[in-house]
Amino acid sequence: VNVMGAGFRVPGTRKASLTYVRHLSPSLTVSGTLLAAETFDNYQYFDRNLGARAFALDNESGRPVFVPPATISAAGRPSATNAFVHPEFTHVLELVSTGRGRERSAIVEASLALPRDASVRAAFTWNDSRDNSTFSCCIARTASLFTPVKGDPRDISGSWGPSDFDFRHKVTVFGELPPWHGIVASARYVGSTGRPFSLVVNGDVNGDDYSGNDLAFVFDPNDAATPADIAAAMRRVLANPRSIARDYIRRSLGRIADRNGGFAPWSERVDLRISRSFATVAAQRAELIVDVYNLANLLNPAWGGQYLLPQGISASNPVAQQLPLLNVVGFDQATRRYRYSVNEDVGVLPRRGEPYQVQVGVRYGF
Repeated sequence: VNVMGAGFRVPGTRKASLTYVRHLSPSLTVSGTLLAAETFDNYQYFDRNLGARAFALDNESGRPVFVPPATISAAGRPSATNAFVHPEFTHVLELVSTGRGRERSAIVEASLALPRDASVRAAFTWNDSRDNSTFSCCIARTASLFTPVKGDPRDISGSWGPSDFDFRHKVTVFGELPPWHGIVASARYVGSTGRPFSLVVNGDVNGDDYSGNDLAFVFDPNDAATPADIAAAMRRVLANPRSIARDYIRRSLGRIADRNGGFAPWSERVDLRISRSFATVAAQRAELIVDVYNLANLLNPAWGGQYLLPQGISASNPVAQQLPLLNVVGFDQATRRYRYSVNEDVGVLPRRGEPYQVQVGVRYGF
């Protein structure tokens, strides 16, 4: 059942920007821009049929579980039917206005005119986009599915962190060479910090009927209370130089990981354009254009790629990046704790990307 919350309000955003431009010489212009935005009353869905906490996981920072421990199977699989207040319903999802977002950016640009119609333009962007949920896709129940939480999915205050769309730094450079025998060549470089990602549990830990939306508790291998097999596996993860999650894991030892606490590595590409204009009849002209996208991949098949994050936990989720650190393998009724295995390949991502493309076109002016 989907219902409209009594206090629901239409989301809004306040934006502001300030730009300063300075001509340092007839050929050199620089500018600086500050951007800010605040989103308020953003939409989210909360499951109002989810009951109160049944017990807490004492070895996972008191994470709440909404089903009685006796109902969790030996394999560690809870049934959300034991968490629903009214068993004649499953999810009763209320549309609420608890979402918030904030964006801050600073951009520095420079443009230099060179002799013989050559030019160079460059820009650097520092960006910080944060929210407590980037949910915007599909159906109501995906609000919880795509929003990693530390405990209660109806409390997303602990999910405040980088937006799924966030990037920290970006560099762009565009240059055009002087015409040579009518041929004009230009190139563009774009480099950017990778997208953020969250460390999650492969399994439904809190019994809310969603697998993969629980942020992982990061067991400290140096803590005597950590099971020996988990400690050994965590040491191997931290020693793996190919894992991009190691720094994120180190910052999270002994607690539940923050949402989107890690970033994929820097990615970059170079595009090339070559054009030649020809006179035809009267004052008309034809221009032949050749574009090469991802030039580095054309020069060497091993170049021009990037580390690709999985697209959430579902093929229909184009936004959230969630990497399983732990797999649920059982539940101990005596200690009321889950048993886990460690995904030792967490953060070991395939490096690939879109291959080079060559596009040939003709533009006719009359």
